[in-house]
Order: sequence, then structure tokens, then C-alpha cells
Amino acid sequence: MSGEELFLVRAGGDDLVIRDPERADRQLIELLARGEHSMVELMERLSLSSEAVRSKLDALDEAGVLGFGATSRPLDLMDGERYARQLPYLGDMGDARDLQRRLAGAHIVILGCGGLGTWTIAALASTGVRRFRVVDDDSVELSNLNRQILYGFADVGREKVAATASWLQAFDDRIEVHAEATRVDGIETVRALLDGADALVLAADSPPYILGRWVNAACIAEHVPFITAGQLPPMVKIGPLYEPAHTACFECHERALRRDSHAYDQYVSRAQTTSHRGATLGPASGIVGTLLAMEVMHLLIGVRPASAGAALTLDLRTFEMRRQSIRRDPDCPTCKHLG
Repeated sequence: MSGEELFLVRAGGDDLVIRDPERADRQLIELLARGEHSMVELMERLSLSSEAVRSKLDALDEAGVLGFGATSRPLDLMDGERYARQLPYLGDMGDARDLQRRLAGAHIVILGCGGLGTWTIAALASTGVRRFRVVDDDSVELSNLNRQILYGFADVGREKVAATASWLQAFDDRIEVHAEATRVDGIETVRALLDGADALVLAADSPPYILGRWVNAACIAEHVPFITAGQLPPMVKIGPLYEPAHTACFECHERALRRDSHAYDQYVSRAQTTSHRGATLGPASGIVGTLLAMEVMHLLIGVRPASAGAALTLDLRTFEMRRQSIRRDPDCPTCKHLG
């Protein structure tokens, strides 16, 4: 507040200035900022008629500063406190308590518990997701500890999925974890992992490209969206998020890349036969993994993810971002039958 102006700072939008506000305007905004109030409560606190209160609320709503009122039952005391700082964000998209429960009931498959997968798991657990299937056939190595956030020195030699499950249950003992110490070897293996899943995060990279094709075919068959990512610092990539019937699929994407470059298949063949490992960093893994979690969270609460049908490439030296949209291919043999 400054003089005869009232400033409303809105995250992600233009700020609002109310000039010459009445005392009741200030009181109303202070009351709304502190929590939910019934119309009767507002009338009593402001000493105004219902028409006057409604007029002020309508003006604020027209200016786009009111969120959605929660009508669902309150969260339990633990969740109400644990997610108190998250609920205002969810409240901009709908009934915050209902959306928080939606996150708690979601079932996410994480394929790969390495640098990207562990950060994604940690971030999704922080949002309140409580059902995970984690899949990886590797054990923790000392060289993993520069970027794989769920493990410590004492975990070296332990199965990654077992260490991941221990971390999740220590973080929130209400989390349900299915640990699969298995190597994906075909489409049917992926389909078996998708039972009841709301989304899959593809954070594994072996076998290169073939794994993406298996996951794509399985997710289309089971109608489950999945998201990919990668890193070769200083460049990192988030997405695309492939959503059956709504975006291009992985094969649509590959067909587009072949049209754009005759060398695409040569590049894929080289990636599949080389043992070279590129640089991977903890901060880069953290950026990609937490952005993956943000995209999955938005998908679960009904907000269209930025990476839906698009790959977002970020240069960590300059923070310049490039967006590459991928269109559905009407002749794609894998997804053309979808509506």
C-alpha cells in the first residue's frame, strides 16, 4: 500500500493497482489473503450489505485476482500443514484441496532411477504424489553420487530401486512404492508396468531410441501419457510429453526428424553402438528432474503442460530456451488409429 493506491502483486500476471481504495476495500483484501470466508462473515467484518460485498467481489473477480474457492472437505491436519504453502498455487487452478487429493491418489511410473529419475521422484513426492512404481535393474555406484540425489555413500552396491523405496518411505510413510529391479526388454514388459498408471516418466536411456519406441507403443496401447528428457550439459531438454490421441507420439517425432535430416538414422545407429558417456551434472539433473515433476504435476491437476507435444531445450550457460513443436503425423503407423 502506498498513499491512496493499493497494489496487488500477482504471480504470473500483471500487477493490479486500486486507486483511491475505500477502507472496506483494504479490509476485504486482507481478509481474503488470510483464508476463506463465507459471505455472512465478510458482511459482518466489513459492516456492509450482501450487495455491497458482492459488488466488490465481482470487481476483484473481473480483474482476475480471485482464486477458486475450495468446496471439498478439509484435508487432514497433517496434509493441511504439510502442503500449506502449495495449496495457494493449486487454488489458482481449482479446488486446492481436491487437487491435492488428486495428486495423492496419482500413480506414477518412473522408468530409470538415475540422475533425472531420482530428482523427479523427490520432486513429485514433495508435491504429495503417494503411489510410485520405480523401475531400474542397476545398483548404486560411487560415480552416481554426483547427481543421483536419493543415494548416499552407504547405498553403494545396493539396488537402486530398493534405495529409492527406502528414501520415499522415510520421506512420507504413506507413500506406496512398487520397486521393480528389472530391465525392460520389450513392449509387453512396459505394458505390464503401466497397470493403473496415470503417467510414465522415461528417465532411462538404454537401449537408446529402442526403449522410447517400446514405451511409445505400450503407452498408446494402454492410453497412458509419458514424458521424456535428456541432458548433455550445458544443454538440457525437457519433453516432449506424449499424450495418446492429443499430441504427436514418439514415432511421429522420429518420422519428422527423418524428414528434416537424412542423417538421423545414422545418428541413432551410432548412439546404439557406442559406449561413450557424456557429462552429467548434479545441478543439470536437478533442473531437468524438477521440471519433469512440474510437468507431471500440471498434467495430473488438469493444466496443460508446456511440453505437451513440444521439446524444450535450455542452454544452462545463457538460460536461453528453444521450443520445438511436434505435430501429429496423420500417416504414423503407431498412432493414426487414435481419435
